[in-house]
Amino acid sequence: MGQAGELTVQQLGLLALFKRSVGDRIAKYVNKALPTEDEQRAFARLMMDQYSKSVLAELKDTYGSALTIVEFSGQLTSDSDWNDEMHPTEAAFKRLAIKLREAVRAALPEEKRATFG
Repeated sequence: MGQAGELTVQQLGLLALFKRSVGDRIAKYVNKALPTEDEQRAFARLMMDQYSKSVLAELKDTYGSALTIVEFSGQLTSDSDWNDEMHPTEAAFKRLAIKLREAVRAALPEEKRATFG
């Protein structure tokens, strides 16, 4: 955590042209309360789990089958999957995109699946 990511078009897309810096968004604050990397990783997992349980579950309860949630938990487990504490690498994003594409295709009516990407 807390290591600056690369600020390139390849890493962030066109947003990189407008940004001045990336990385270290929350690490400096987390480090004060949770000094070890194990504690920080546990905290990050807890935040993501709570978001899924609270926000996403509430949306699913509200919208039912009109909402499809694609779960990415546990997909990016290697440090090499990340540019910094918040931004996956281009290769990691590609792996997530493949999973997202499969979920979108599965949610489409059968007759539209063949024409989707």
